[in-house]
Amino acid sequence: MESNFDEALKQDNLLTRYPYLEYLLKYYSPSFDKKSLSMNEYLVILKRIIFPYKENSDVKLVNKTENIFHIMIKNSIRLDKDSILFKSLSYFIQKGFDLFISALKAEEVVSAKQFNKFLLDMLNSENIEKNFNLNEGDVENCLKLIKFKKAMKKVKFANKIVCFILLFFRKFVEEKDKIIIEEINKYIKEKDISDFYSMYDEGVQKNKEDEK
Repeated sequence: MESNFDEALKQDNLLTRYPYLEYLLKYYSPSFDKKSLSMNEYLVILKRIIFPYKENSDVKLVNKTENIFHIMIKNSIRLDKDSILFKSLSYFIQKGFDLFISALKAEEVVSAKQFNKFLLDMLNSENIEKNFNLNEGDVENCLKLIKFKKAMKKVKFANKIVCFILLFFRKFVEEKDKIIIEEINKYIKEKDISDFYSMYDEGVQKNKEDEK
């Protein structure tokens, strides 16, 4: 018996319900029916966009990055569309995917370390607030991006890109949500998750003490 989430991935009119996803399709030229597109079909198109670049790239790294974006995109439909969290995530997915394609097209090899830095530099509170006409401080109050970036620099495990999922889907991760956990456990251990949140929360708490 299929779960409600699996059923949701098959529903059409995806782009009508989540317009932010259409932005990524600018890299896809073949025609398709936008009105009937489901999440599963959408992810297949993303795979087709990326496939031509795999030949001259580190295939394992490309597949991992592709999967991380897929996890975030699929689970974005579980968030409140009016929330700052959802808006920040949609911004990150759009701009992050642009960076991913640019890295794949680059003549020089872009390492995982370089790519993670590009993503961190792009994840800017002021730019997100400006993009959605939010109040100054809204994004920082929600996500604590300054502390997130500091925690990312301290991370020692290999698949640091998974930290972006930990940032945007913390509620699901801490609730041991199977949909999220089963996918990220391919790249990160439970101890690494706990260690990351400890570093992140330590930075947040220190900031509150400094403000006092």
